[in-house]
Amino acid sequence: MLAGEGYNRLPVDETDAIEEDNTLQTENDESNSDSSDDSLIDSQAPQNPILHDKYRMIEIISGLLGLICCIPWNIFITATDCWKYKFRNVNDSSSGSTQLQVYFNSYLSMANNVPNILVVLFMIFYGHKITATIRSVTSMLIIMILMILSTVLVKVDSDNWQNAFFWIIIVSVLILGLCTGILASSISGVVSSFPSNCIQAVVLGQAIAGIFAVICQIISLRAHADPRSSAMYYFICADMLLIIAFVAYLIARKTPYYRFYRKRGMFTLSIDNISERSIARRSDLIAICRAIWPHLLAVFLILSITLIVYPPLLVLVAPKNKDSVIVSEELFLPIFCFLLFNINDLLGRLIGKWFPFPQSKPIFLIILAVSRLILVFGLMVCNIHPRNHLPVLFESEYIYAILVMLLGLSNGYGLTVSMFQAPLAVKPELQEKTGFIISAALGLGVFSGSIASNVVLRLI
Repeated sequence: MLAGEGYNRLPVDETDAIEEDNTLQTENDESNSDSSDDSLIDSQAPQNPILHDKYRMIEIISGLLGLICCIPWNIFITATDCWKYKFRNVNDSSSGSTQLQVYFNSYLSMANNVPNILVVLFMIFYGHKITATIRSVTSMLIIMILMILSTVLVKVDSDNWQNAFFWIIIVSVLILGLCTGILASSISGVVSSFPSNCIQAVVLGQAIAGIFAVICQIISLRAHADPRSSAMYYFICADMLLIIAFVAYLIARKTPYYRFYRKRGMFTLSIDNISERSIARRSDLIAICRAIWPHLLAVFLILSITLIVYPPLLVLVAPKNKDSVIVSEELFLPIFCFLLFNINDLLGRLIGKWFPFPQSKPIFLIILAVSRLILVFGLMVCNIHPRNHLPVLFESEYIYAILVMLLGLSNGYGLTVSMFQAPLAVKPELQEKTGFIISAALGLGVFSGSIASNVVLRLI
């Protein structure tokens, strides 16, 4: 997963949110002019009854919502056989890769990831004017409509209008990128007022989205259907998951557990709104950037470097000797590229949670991020075709697999450590604003990597 994870406001931990409430409430009590407002809010503050998430339903639904935030992107980038078939040379199948085949994934990456800058700006300036429920429901409905439309399009014969089909898919992915970005930001905002296990479930759901997409692709390919039918079944799996998640979200909103924590979250916002001094303090972006600049730089570099090669370059690698590979040719990319990357990305996240770099030495994160440039060069000289400039130095598909594993592992580890340590470097009342700044760094990293991937392709 990439897309999801992180193009959004970083959730604030439950205990931090409570601490911020108490801090702001104390400050307001000291202000005579605000005393009447404080007493009003005190009377409306939700109490702390003993609530249990029965059957861990809200936690599971949180993970499901995190999953669907990244599913559209992962479905599109892993459907490589479908796109190669759609953009092949219909007059001469032996003529090699076409320009549409070579550059499709690069354009796909830009279409999905560039809108994240717009999403960050929208959420900062206008997000508070639209309720999280409206943002979430509207985004999910648009995503479902576009995914169902894409399911139909992959089955349609587009041989006579390949260029038009190309741009229809790119525009659809661009709109999907906007909607999934808004959905992910909204979900992050909602779960920020929930216990930390729900926040962790969202992050885990985003991480396993890529694995889910690859498994669906492998199953559809093993059905030995033609590329169009295989892709249709593949997209149908995603459509069903989106519908299930949408229904689950509507059910979750009716539970007492959900209502209690959402009410408490809105109570926190009401305190924020009457504390002008606190708002002014949280708007001190320079102070926050000084405190977390190593984390911001690390996040920017990690995402930029990952998206330079994943997926635009990785999907162009082919095994030198097709008979010596342990998997069939049709399963080479799903397993050696997407499955290896996503499994190691998930593993990196877990390692980052258990064994992070010392909080006092964030410079190690920058060293890790910069060192990943070695992986970019290594992948550029793998068996990528077509190529016009650089030689092939690593013909072995197993060296390629090792590089992909290191790319995924370092991506998951670096992002997890950076995003969880950054809020700890500032005061609790600054953590929400810190989340927006991290979102901006994530968006810039995604934007830069997507643009740079097109340049790197031309260098090869």
